[in-house]
Amino acid sequence: ATDTIAQTANAQISVTVNNASPADTTSPAAVNNLSIVDKTSTTITVSWTSVGDDGTTGTAASYDIRFIAGTPLTTGNFATAVQVNAGFSPQNTGYSEIFTIKGLISNTTYYIGMKVLDEIPNTSGLSNIASVKTQPAPISNVTPPNPVSYLTASSLPDRKIQLSWLGEEVNNGEVSSYNIYMVSGNNTINYNTPAYTVSGEINTLTLNNLTADREYRFVVRAVDTNGNEDTNTNIIAVTAVEEYSSNMLTIGSLSSGMKVSGTEITLSADSILGDVSNLQEVRFEYKKAGDTTWTEITTNEEIGTPNPDSSYPYYIKWDVSKLDLDAQYNVRIVSIDKDGIEDTTPGYITVVVNNSNPDIIERSKYKKMRIDNRRRNVIRMGMPNSNLISEVIVSSGILSSTISTMTIEIEPADAPEIGKNFALVGYVHKIEIEGQSQFNTNGIEIRIQYPDENK
Repeated sequence: ATDTIAQTANAQISVTVNNASPADTTSPAAVNNLSIVDKTSTTITVSWTSVGDDGTTGTAASYDIRFIAGTPLTTGNFATAVQVNAGFSPQNTGYSEIFTIKGLISNTTYYIGMKVLDEIPNTSGLSNIASVKTQPAPISNVTPPNPVSYLTASSLPDRKIQLSWLGEEVNNGEVSSYNIYMVSGNNTINYNTPAYTVSGEINTLTLNNLTADREYRFVVRAVDTNGNEDTNTNIIAVTAVEEYSSNMLTIGSLSSGMKVSGTEITLSADSILGDVSNLQEVRFEYKKAGDTTWTEITTNEEIGTPNPDSSYPYYIKWDVSKLDLDAQYNVRIVSIDKDGIEDTTPGYITVVVNNSNPDIIERSKYKKMRIDNRRRNVIRMGMPNSNLISEVIVSSGILSSTISTMTIEIEPADAPEIGKNFALVGYVHKIEIEGQSQFNTNGIEIRIQYPDENK
């Protein structure tokens, strides 16, 4: 500024400009609808509606979710409760939120609460408290499934072996797979690592490119949906071949894994090719599982079923009543041709001596055998004091239940009288299927041999 006499004066004015927003002192609103939506033995799931950054406006910055076990949650103990929501970001106001708390203890009451924070952080009040008791711990099913049944191993031409079996119902869940264990030579079976695993819907497996004239041993085990594996050690053995020989036989009356009881179990041998013209005799042998020496089976009858058997049909009656209960025994047939050459190619099966719940119980004139509607059942019974055999074949799908039993009784006490105009040839047979009053007779074959006395 300049006055009238040209004197100049200078003045300075300081002005401060503050562009900062007003301080945020508004806290998010407290959640008031925290609720339980689900629970298990180790988790609790809660839900609520998101609030805002300022009251119920905007988007909050974070949640502080905490819980206490066994003690009600309050503002006084909230700071020492377990915090569980790391990394959970809020949505804009008004949206449904859901969060699962994990790693909890079963059968325990938990109290859950939360606070909402903005970026300052201004903190809401404590929400309503939700409480719930977790579910009891589930009962762990560690019971293994029942062993497979009717396991067979068939040697096929071109060095192939076919395994077949039927699965059993399990205690909980279903069979999810089958583990097949396989060894040859002097090796022992390693039950830690199966050679093959197939789906639970499969009950047959063909192995290719095996070594000719080598015996292979197998165990098939069921595995349920809980991962439990059955514990059977019922070995079945068979030799791989390039082609069939006329002397090859199979055991036709028993399957590996069967439980047997009685004084006269029928053991029969079937020809694979149906030609026995070159056979001299057939010998039936057994050994206790784990032993190395085979023993010729001593027959229970002196007449009709010698061992070795030199006349068709080849069968003997085996007394297992003096063997060790609940022990496993390997059974095999040895064919001897007219040149005296022995053939053990068919291998062996494993059976268990068991009196409490046998698959087969057989005495001189009585036989009871478990049958299965899922397969073709062949029931054979050697007739007393003869080399004759009775056979009943029950086709699959004709029974009213999956599992049943067939009973064959020779010369039963309640047999009808034979009319005086008739002559009895052979023995009277009484054949019954448990619980089956009616069935399709087209699915059953009954073959009873009798002596031909027209000489």
